[in-house]
Amino acid sequence: MPENINNLVKQAKKAYRQGKRRKGADLLDQVLKRDFNHQDAWKELHREYGAGRSFKTFQLEFTERYYPDRISYLTDREHLPLPPKEKQSWFRRIFSFSSRNSNESNTLERPAETISAVSNLRVIAPEQVNPLFPVAEKAPIIQAEPEKPRVSSSATAAPAADRSLSPVDSDSDENSIRVMVVDDIQQTRENVIRSLKFKPEIEIVATASNGAQAIDFARKTKPDVILMDVNMPDMDGITATTGVKKAVPYTQVIILTVQDDVDYMRKAMLAGARDFITKPPMIDDLIQAVEGAAAIARTEKSKTIQASRLSRTVAHPVATQGHIITVYGPKGGVGCTTIASNLAVELAKDEADVVLVDADLLYGDVAVYFNEHSVNTLADLTPRAQELDPEVIDDVLITHSSGVKLLSAPRPVDVEEINPGQFSDLIKYLRSMFTYVIVDTSTKLSDITIAALDASDLLILITGHGIPDISRTQKFLDLLPLLNFDSENTVVVMNQYDKRINISPDKVAKSFNKEIPVVFPKDDPIVIPSVNRGEPYMLRGGIMSRPIGQAMRSLASLVQKRIKALIEKPEPVGY
Repeated sequence: MPENINNLVKQAKKAYRQGKRRKGADLLDQVLKRDFNHQDAWKELHREYGAGRSFKTFQLEFTERYYPDRISYLTDREHLPLPPKEKQSWFRRIFSFSSRNSNESNTLERPAETISAVSNLRVIAPEQVNPLFPVAEKAPIIQAEPEKPRVSSSATAAPAADRSLSPVDSDSDENSIRVMVVDDIQQTRENVIRSLKFKPEIEIVATASNGAQAIDFARKTKPDVILMDVNMPDMDGITATTGVKKAVPYTQVIILTVQDDVDYMRKAMLAGARDFITKPPMIDDLIQAVEGAAAIARTEKSKTIQASRLSRTVAHPVATQGHIITVYGPKGGVGCTTIASNLAVELAKDEADVVLVDADLLYGDVAVYFNEHSVNTLADLTPRAQELDPEVIDDVLITHSSGVKLLSAPRPVDVEEINPGQFSDLIKYLRSMFTYVIVDTSTKLSDITIAALDASDLLILITGHGIPDISRTQKFLDLLPLLNFDSENTVVVMNQYDKRINISPDKVAKSFNKEIPVVFPKDDPIVIPSVNRGEPYMLRGGIMSRPIGQAMRSLASLVQKRIKALIEKPEPVGY
């Protein structure tokens, strides 16, 4: 047994050296559950989390916080009083009700009275063991008397009834993180604050007990981060988040809730929340989320200030610099994404600024066609359609080596949150930044596709060579007048033309009563390897010697001519 325990300690030390703090803490927790006085384990804990405290002080405070029922196990107890019962009940109230820990009870034998407090540590300890002990104690954030809670000596007491902290306007250090805690339960607020206060740079500027108060305090204190409860009596946290984002756009909201529900997560993110953490939060997770959100808040605050300064001297750009081109095929498998990707590459060769937007929300794979991947997607921009700026957009877009910028389709969980109006505002804003905004759409004539058409200057309508493809395209052409789209701004393109099939493009054009100016031949030896490699075929050497390369060059030239004609077209004269 001792040999096994010593091996666990060695593994923990190795894990810490590799930066695997969760694994290291879990291993040391296993050691202490078997031998609570294992000195090597305690030395390692003290080295990682002691934060300048003496060994004895650290051991006492660590035990009081995480193993309160084992305080009597310490061998040196001259000055180690038993923790008050209230301390033990606080531990149990915070950690013992977590349902996700209920299936991970400890199987080792121990005194019955310790099980309720210790059994949950297998899940909680790896994160909770983080730096909890500051070099020097800070003054308590909430005073003992609930009727006069304070953040600092400059705080103005809030009414005793709601037991919340009034906002404090402080001249914070530029490295400090200003945080507000919102929860209708005072004990929960205090527990969250107690977890955060050990990070010296985190400053609690206010607490609120309801959503309306949160919005008001946010407007007054302008915190970097708000920790927001969901279920509150007068105004839920999601509604409050919407109000906070309107009042202070750069403030980042982290939702705290006991309901680990995907629907809540979607609603919270749509409202503008940055993160979603299940109660009770593990300390490492909580602090990491706050620090990450604060970094984003600082960036967005800086951009807001710069934009404000710029707006004093430069008028907001009118979104007429570039043009929106939508690529659409009413039937799947006709090669819309292939044509959109290669058209973007070909247009970018003329040193034009080109962005390719993947508007096939559910199955979009534009990034795959360029062998790219990004954690940022369309869903990161549409909720902020009214507060965009070039730097925010650049942070989200992927820049391909060809010079084409890519905006990926959202993750499936975010699809329902993409609003057609916000999507329309987004691509119109992109038009102010790029010469060409190419939108690749889904086959389904969805609200997003219609929004793209409404905003477009030019529609490239793709038809295949088969009878079903031609039939679908004809039906869509019949629908165009109902969609209020000018058929003169529609370019019909035939893809995958096979000479062996006795249906000529000219005959199809007559049936459409519309010209087909560009025909792409079926060229599987070029197209299929291109898609599989994630490299548009227009980047391939010698592609212009093949008919498919010549066809793409013809399409790009036609697009440039049509756009030029739109620019030169005189505005209608009003009477």
